This record gives sequence, structure tokens and C-alpha cells, in this order.
Amino acid sequence: MAFGDIIQTKTGTGNAASLDVVLDSTPTEGNLLVVCHFTGDADSQAPTGFTEAVAVTDSPRSDQGAIYYKVAGSGESTTITLLCSSADETQGTIFEIEGPWESSPLDQSTTNGPTTGTAVSTGSTGTTSQNDEFAFCLVTYRRWPDTVTTGSWTNSFVERTDSVNTTWKGHSTATKLLTATGTVSTSCTLNYSKIWMAALASFKKQAAVGGNALPMADRHYRNLRT
Repeated sequence: MAFGDIIQTKTGTGNAASLDVVLDSTPTEGNLLVVCHFTGDADSQAPTGFTEAVAVTDSPRSDQGAIYYKVAGSGESTTITLLCSSADETQGTIFEIEGPWESSPLDQSTTNGPTTGTAVSTGSTGTTSQNDEFAFCLVTYRRWPDTVTTGSWTNSFVERTDSVNTTWKGHSTATKLLTATGTVSTSCTLNYSKIWMAALASFKKQAAVGGNALPMADRHYRNLRT
């Protein structure tokens, strides 16, 4: 496996203040877990052990989308619980991404919306702090009574989930492996004009350890000669 490989993805939907999403396999220690959550409660809360990267709220309609993250520990649970303060439509997509990651991996984030239309845009982040990062985009929409899909993602973002739906709401996700510093943004299109919001966050690969350490065999040979 290589940095930025998607190990597994899982979606979940429900109508409760607490919704368990069960991954297919135990996350590997040191990999990044990212939760993209959308709820009609307007009070999305971080799953236990996770940290909020970015959130965006549609106050008049009590909708909120958020991205949460953590670096997986030893014996990480396969169950991740999506949380909000009261029962309402809730949905999420969970990713496990190959590392290594910085212990505090969040770098840049941005949000846009709520806006009505078919043209979705995240807006731009600040300049990333290093070459090797991984970016996640969450797009949410009020879908009723149509089945909404997303497409035509820009700036080399790859769609990962599309049209994850409950009765009134839906979301899609996309990702990009970053290899150079710069601002990060993407856009996509909806097949119907809807109220949408967008959130984007980037996360940092662990920096390479510096130094000129000799391989073990070379150090052993040198010690024998001194």
C-alpha cells in the first residue's frame, strides 16, 4: 500500500440522534479515519475520539455538514457512531486512508453555502503547508422529491460516494491526493437545482525523518573494524 490509498469506505443513514456505522475490517493503527457527516439536527457532533476539521450550517433549515478525523490507534473499533443532539435524518461516509500521518494532520479547510443552484463550489483553502497531503470534499443537498446526483468534479477530484440519501437530504464525497503546495478547491454539478453546502479539508502526510543513519549491516561492519 502507498500513502493516500483508500483502505475502506462505508456509508450509513438513519433517523436518530445516534447512528452506528460498522466498518468491514478493523482500522490499521496509524491510518487516518475521516467521517463526513450530514444531519438535519444542525448540531452534528464529533464521534468519540474524533476532532472536527470543518463544519457548515444551513441555519434556516437546521442542516449541518461536518468533516471529522482521527489517526487510528491500536485495537481501533470497527463501529463509529454518528452523533447529533436530537433524532433527525442523519447520514455519513467514513474513510480509512493509508498513512503515515502527522500526529496533528489537519492543514487547510474551507466551506461554501448554503446556496441554491446546480453549480457547486467549495471555494479555495489557504496555501497548503507541504507537498504530500490528502483532501476530502463533502457536498450536501436538500434532495426531496428528486434523486440528486453529482458529477463533473474539477481539479482532479475523484468522486467516492454519490447520492447517499435519506428522505429530505443527500450527500456526496470526493477526494484528491495532493503532491504540491497550493490552494485547494473543487466544484461539481447537481442534476437538479437544490440547496447545497460544501466543505473541504486537507490532511498532512508525516514528514520524512532526516539524518544520515547507516543501514544496520554497515554500522555493524564499521564497528568490527574499529
